[in-house]
Amino acid sequence: MELGFIPDSTYGALLQSRWHPGEAKQLKFFGMELPRLETNISEFVPITAYRCSGCGLLKFFANQESK
Repeated sequence: MELGFIPDSTYGALLQSRWHPGEAKQLKFFGMELPRLETNISEFVPITAYRCSGCGLLKFFANQESK
């Protein structure tokens, strides 16, 4: 398993969720933390979700091949 996070990266639009590898770190500007995370767009991996229609269980997958 690899550490990563799912950033909330939009306002007023519907987009497919994406996973980003590594620990979530606040972006800094002259030592001040900005309300944004450090990310590299080329490292995002789309997330696919499956739901069991019987019990509602959700499973999420982030496959590199989906890019």
